[in-house]
Amino acid sequence: MRGNAILLIIVTLICVGISVMLIPKKKDIAFLKLKSNDIEGARTALDEQLAQGDASVSVVASRTELALHDGDIDTAVKVMEGFVTANPDDAGAWRRLATYYRFNQRQLKYIETLAHVVRLDGTDEERHLLANMYRLYGQHDNLLKTLMDINKRGLANPKELAEAAELAAGTGNYQMAHAILHQLLDEHPEAINSHLLTMMVLLGDQLGERDHSVALLKRMAELENGTKKIEPAINAAYERGNKPLSLALIKPLDGFIERSPVMLSLWSQIKLADGQHAVVLERLMTLEKEGKLPESSFSLLVQLLLDGRDLETVAGLLENRDINILPDWQLTGIIDMAVEEESRHMLQKVVDEIAERFKDLHAVSYALALTALGERQAAAAIAESVDQKLLKPANIGRKPAQRLRLSRLWFALARPERALTHLKLLARNSTASDDTYRVLTDLLIELQRYQDGLDLFNSLIKSRPTPVIEVSWARLSAASGDDARVVKWLKKRTDLGVQSLTGLYFAAGPERAPKTGLLVAERLVNRQPDKINQSRLATALLANGQYGRATTILKQLLPGDEQIRSAYADALVAQGQSQEAYKILRRAFDGKLSSPQAANRLVSLAMDLGKTTEALVLAREAGLTRLQPVTIASLIEAISLTGDTETTDALIASIDSEILKTRPVLSARIAMALGRYDEAGDWVQRAGQLRNLTPTERLDLAQIQLTRGEDADALRRLETLARSPDTPATAIADLAALYIKTDRVSSGLPILRSIAAKRLEPSIAEARMVLEAAGGDVQTVNTWLQGPDVPTRQALLDIYYAAESRSNPTLINRAAKRLFDLYPGEDASLIRARTLVTFGKSKDALPLLEELLPGNEQIRSLYADALIAQGRTRDAYEMLRRAFDGELSSPAAADRLVGLAMELGDIPAALALARDTGLTRLQPATMASLIEAVSLTGDQEVTDDLLARINPAILNARPILAARIAMALGRYDEAGEWVQRADQLPNLTPTNRLDLAQIQLTRGEDADALSRLEVLARSPNIPATAITDLAALYVKTGQIDAGLTTLRNVADKRQEPEIQQARMVLEAVGGDLEVAAKWLRQVKTPSRQALLDMYYAAENRADQIVSNLAAEKLFALYPGDDATLIRARTLVQADKPRDALKLLENLLPGTAEVRSVYITALAASGQTEDLKAFAKTALSDPNLPPAQRDTILYALVNANEPAQALPSLEKLAAENPEKWQETYINALAASGSPERLRTYGAEALKNPDIPQRARENLVYALLNIQAHDIALPTLRSLAKSDPEKWQNTYIAALAGKKYAGERTRLLIRRLGQVRPGAARDQLLYDLLATAGPETSLPYLRKRAAREGGGPWTSTYVQALRDLDRKKELVGYYRKRSLAKGLPVKERREAAFVLLEMNARRDAENAFLQLARSAPPSSPDLQQLLYLWGPRPPKSAREWLHERAASAARRDRVKWLRLLNQTGEFRTLAATPDNRLPKSMTDKSTPAYVEAMQQARDLPKLRRFLDRLARSAETRKEQSRLAEWAEQANHPALASTLYQKLANRKNAGPDTLFRAGQAQFFASKYRAAIPILDRYLKLAKNKPDPRAPFYRAQSHAALRQPDRASADFARTLQLLGPKEPGDLELRRIRVQSLVGTRQYEKAVTAYERLLKDAPDNQEIRADFAALLIEIGELDKAELLLAAK
Repeated sequence: MRGNAILLIIVTLICVGISVMLIPKKKDIAFLKLKSNDIEGARTALDEQLAQGDASVSVVASRTELALHDGDIDTAVKVMEGFVTANPDDAGAWRRLATYYRFNQRQLKYIETLAHVVRLDGTDEERHLLANMYRLYGQHDNLLKTLMDINKRGLANPKELAEAAELAAGTGNYQMAHAILHQLLDEHPEAINSHLLTMMVLLGDQLGERDHSVALLKRMAELENGTKKIEPAINAAYERGNKPLSLALIKPLDGFIERSPVMLSLWSQIKLADGQHAVVLERLMTLEKEGKLPESSFSLLVQLLLDGRDLETVAGLLENRDINILPDWQLTGIIDMAVEEESRHMLQKVVDEIAERFKDLHAVSYALALTALGERQAAAAIAESVDQKLLKPANIGRKPAQRLRLSRLWFALARPERALTHLKLLARNSTASDDTYRVLTDLLIELQRYQDGLDLFNSLIKSRPTPVIEVSWARLSAASGDDARVVKWLKKRTDLGVQSLTGLYFAAGPERAPKTGLLVAERLVNRQPDKINQSRLATALLANGQYGRATTILKQLLPGDEQIRSAYADALVAQGQSQEAYKILRRAFDGKLSSPQAANRLVSLAMDLGKTTEALVLAREAGLTRLQPVTIASLIEAISLTGDTETTDALIASIDSEILKTRPVLSARIAMALGRYDEAGDWVQRAGQLRNLTPTERLDLAQIQLTRGEDADALRRLETLARSPDTPATAIADLAALYIKTDRVSSGLPILRSIAAKRLEPSIAEARMVLEAAGGDVQTVNTWLQGPDVPTRQALLDIYYAAESRSNPTLINRAAKRLFDLYPGEDASLIRARTLVTFGKSKDALPLLEELLPGNEQIRSLYADALIAQGRTRDAYEMLRRAFDGELSSPAAADRLVGLAMELGDIPAALALARDTGLTRLQPATMASLIEAVSLTGDQEVTDDLLARINPAILNARPILAARIAMALGRYDEAGEWVQRADQLPNLTPTNRLDLAQIQLTRGEDADALSRLEVLARSPNIPATAITDLAALYVKTGQIDAGLTTLRNVADKRQEPEIQQARMVLEAVGGDLEVAAKWLRQVKTPSRQALLDMYYAAENRADQIVSNLAAEKLFALYPGDDATLIRARTLVQADKPRDALKLLENLLPGTAEVRSVYITALAASGQTEDLKAFAKTALSDPNLPPAQRDTILYALVNANEPAQALPSLEKLAAENPEKWQETYINALAASGSPERLRTYGAEALKNPDIPQRARENLVYALLNIQAHDIALPTLRSLAKSDPEKWQNTYIAALAGKKYAGERTRLLIRRLGQVRPGAARDQLLYDLLATAGPETSLPYLRKRAAREGGGPWTSTYVQALRDLDRKKELVGYYRKRSLAKGLPVKERREAAFVLLEMNARRDAENAFLQLARSAPPSSPDLQQLLYLWGPRPPKSAREWLHERAASAARRDRVKWLRLLNQTGEFRTLAATPDNRLPKSMTDKSTPAYVEAMQQARDLPKLRRFLDRLARSAETRKEQSRLAEWAEQANHPALASTLYQKLANRKNAGPDTLFRAGQAQFFASKYRAAIPILDRYLKLAKNKPDPRAPFYRAQSHAALRQPDRASADFARTLQLLGPKEPGDLELRRIRVQSLVGTRQYEKAVTAYERLLKDAPDNQEIRADFAALLIEIGELDKAELLLAAK
């Protein structure tokens, strides 16, 4: 009874346990839902498991399977990606991921994953598949690696080896490529084609193995037809310009060069490239004399002679050669040289012997020869004829070369207009040569047809802008004076050669296009700095007003001639070096021996220098009568100023009185010089009545009127003068100045613009630009200043001050910069510095101003502005303080200094300075600021004193000032009243409004201040600082959107740096960060505050781009500790910790923030030693802040340096396990101390209170160090409590033989539980790895059947192979090969596997099924034919017949050929005549002919050919049919057809030979002879020796012995003295010896023939006949008896 009770208890406990086990867990619930087809529920449950971190095989497999079921491949990919990340060594999982990528059309990821599979556990098939994918996607580097892997495994075929070599060479790995090619040569020598041989040679040379390459080519050359294989290699070396290699390759092949015309040509070209012209010429001449020079090399021989201008030898060679074998281009060259050298003998030979064809095709060249021979009438007739043909509409665009030569002919015949007509037509031809355009351009310029030429070349540039066409256009444009356009073009074209530049220089000329001339001259000097080009450059510089550079160049050319010295003087004068110019001219002056021009120039220059006395001396030395009257007048003007009336009278007396009467302008000038204004007026009136005044005289009159104060009259005169193209440019400049002086800029602009458009002198352009700056188009001036022109100093100053008067900042800046760059000096530096400070570039201004210090007050004030802008207010104050001198300093200087003292917070100093200078001298605004500052100190006495010194009337008149003072005194209500009074004032300035807004801000009236500033912002004159305040106010009040709208509008209209910066700060705070980033990249010197504001704003928005840009600029422009720290922080964020460390080291030990960034940078940079050293010191500090301690500990762990952190972490983990135990476990795991981890793990896992996350991490850590014995109990518990999450991990942990049984049982159980999918696949992989193929086979079989091909199929097949289950394996592949649902490729692969397994019948059946509907060219049919062999079985032949009968027309021919190839030609040949093709156009005809030939049914074949001949019309059809007739021994038909071919126009040598041969064999001797005659005439150099033999035999048959004998002799000559190797040619030779009665030689030859061919009865019979003929009857009898 008791035993039953115990049993009952046990049963009850078991039931309870089972019931507990049967309670479904979450994972089980998911699988149950999946099994019950609750897809949505299963998906949700699986997603929850994945979200909880359960990446077990079952979950992953189920979820991916479900995703595939849904068509959600992205999810399948994502889940599997997570799985392989956790299981990186699972090749099966990687295969599955690769498959998903392929499903998802993510081919690159598929390739990447497939590569990973191959690395892990790839099959041979996968390696080849990977290679194919790399090949398909052009990943050549990876393809090479894969091919090398395949090769290493012994799997590479010749094609793959060749491809690997190509790829290796393409990547520069020449050593590898060369090694592969050598492997290919050793293993597959037959695969080495000419291309691979070429590669071997070139690579060998690259690797220093040239000798091996040379030996290899020589060995190849010695093979039969070897030269054909090596020729491409030699040619490649030559084409690549590798002269040493090509010479080395050709050197040992000297004996082979005559074997092939190609080899001879290559040898010649290589030797010529090496400069061995004489060697080549000698060799070719020798071959020519020996009659061995191929026709293809004769032209080269002639060209070598022509290059040496050896026209006489060429003429001698042409005595034995037909001149017409030379190419036409060479014949025209011979004509040109003969014309040039007046070689009448050569010209006469050309005229007499040139072929009619050449005369027709190259009539113009022929006419040039006639012209040179004096036959001009005949040449003109040809020119007219050709001219008419070429001018026909149909020929307009044709024959460009002939049209060019016709143009030259017309020139030779003195008809240039006719030449021009054709050159224009020729220029429009797309094939026109460069020479054409040069000749045409020369002609157009010579005839001054500029517009015609420009119209032509403008259209040409649009259609085909070649370099020569563009240069031609530029030359014409320059010649026409379009200077600006040519210069713009030249700047883009830096590749012009010397020839093009020289042509362009002469086309431009100083008077036509000065800027073009200068640019071209500079390039000429750079290319060829000789004296000619130096002189050209100096001339161009003078024409462009660049006297400084011209001075330098001309000085080097001195002493030079008088023209150079005068030019040099002009250059010096323009540079302000008039004294030096005077010295140069004075030293060269020799009184009356000097020219009048030199004398006038020197006297004028002396007067310009104020050397009036010396000018007078020089004038007398030169002879007053030799001077120009204007020079005398200028001298009178100068001397009159000295009061020397005696000399003045003497000078006047030296001028002929008649000259003064006829030259009233000169008289007016003298009258003005003498102070006789009324008399001068009379002379002006008289001059005004003259119509022949020169422009210079008109200018003089205008200047006289200006001097007399007659501005209006002078202006009218100058305007009239300006319209004349001959008016000096200086007059135009005076006109512009006069417009500004009389405030008539708007009237002057149209006139100056019109003049400047027509005249391109620099001074006119300057005059126009000054006027534009004063009141015209500022953008035009800006553009001009950016151009290539070099303005004068005065022009730049005029433009600068004009721009200042118009407050145009862009023009101000540009003019100042140009002035400073071109004309450095104190005034230029000051102007430049002022613009730099104005435009926010104070840093650049400082060096300029420092060079001017101590300078004047203006310079010091500007220098202070620059310092303040750089944040150096203290330096600015100290500098101004040193220069301050109390009441002696100006009030402005005092105000400035007091203001700076207050800004620096030094109120006592400000007060002292104010008292030193005198309080009453300060501006009221300065006083107000001083009161504000003093009031803050609480010094009421001083405040009251200052207030007492301000006149109350001033406060009443200036309520804003009063408001400021009231605010300073804390009288807010009073200040409000003053503000109200100020608002009632009219015409408040922007500064007033800004002051009011600032007062309201101080009073807390933000809305009113904001409204006021917005109104203020719309004013174009508001100071930029107000806009900055407005932006700050928007940020302060949080109204970013409203601020952006206002600031963007203002910034679009105004470009001041402060406004742009204010806008960008707002963009960074809450606007467009891309706009802010773009601005930061472009701006040069933003303010420090703007950069700080943008940095912190971007950091607040987590925008790394703007924060990095702002930090980078802040550090570069405003270095300091804060900028350094900010820059270091951004460098760490940008993953550049090493760069950050370099900056931070200068800040250590620094603040806590500095140290925190430093630790982060150390960890990120991998500088573990420094990190550990820093951590050691810091962690030992008992006062270390916890936050910094935590940063250090995390940094050590993250940097994989946990050892140093372990003591602290161990303590912290004990104190606060929730926060630190997980980190401590991770540190232990990473510390490389497995025993310590084991010890800690064993103890920690016993603690039931260990946090769950820490427990799990500890289990994983223990598994990683193979501490399974410690981890498994806990893991087993976890797997029981949460199998979905932990069971797969538990199974994976059961590694090794010890746990194999348990692992196998668990896996089989799981396979029964898990639905098909990725999770189940993983289980199957694990089972296969654990229990082997036999246990896994049932599961593999099902999985492979479900997959239908793929990795599981491969696994299943491999298992069968491992188990030697051949029968099952054959059955499997048989089924796959016949499965119609499978792709053809996979079925074909299965068939090949059957072949490999020797299941031939199954394979044959498989290929038969594949080929049932395949075309005749399909690989399946080819494989089938291979299996059937040369004689297929009956059933196979019947099948082929069926396919041929049912084939479409396009495939029928191929099927018929297959029937012939498989021995079915007899069946095809037996086709009834009425079913045979009817014509040659039927594509099946060749197949039937071939069948009859193979069946030897010649009668039927002849009938068939006769019928075909009736419809054979084309040359191709007749030629093919004739060949068939010869093969069918049907000479009658062959001769008929060949006769037709021979009768065709332009029948070639080969056709004529075959036709003559056919007639001969048909015994039609009379027909054969003329055809063979034609052949021998065409092929006179190298005819076939059989041709004269056939003709000899024909003559003999016709009883024409003399002719026969001559042809036999020619046959022997062509065959040469050596006996040929060909048997037929040997018979022809011996028969020709008989024909020429050389019986003894004939007998010897017959004996050798019979010895080599003892069984040839025809030779024996012919020999016997000869013996009988010469009376050797006994020998004949013995010979015949021997057979």
